[in-house]
Amino acid sequence: MQIFQNDHEVLNIGNLSFENQQDKVIIHGEVEIGMDETGRAQAQALLDFAKSLVAAQTQASVETELDTVNDSIDNPFA
Repeated sequence: MQIFQNDHEVLNIGNLSFENQQDKVIIHGEVEIGMDETGRAQAQALLDFAKSLVAAQTQASVETELDTVNDSIDNPFA
């Protein structure tokens, strides 16, 4: 899933759905994570999604900060 990049992707983990939007991710449903291989795979998928979500938010924050810095610097050669 390309988080915050489109309005059409959905990730499903069990009965839990992550709906992608360009400005947010909507999470709804439920998932039961058991002490078995399926539960471990679901837990890993949740962890991977959470890491991707934080990375996307961090990248967006850095890009916003760079845009702000670039807009406020005067060109000494102008």
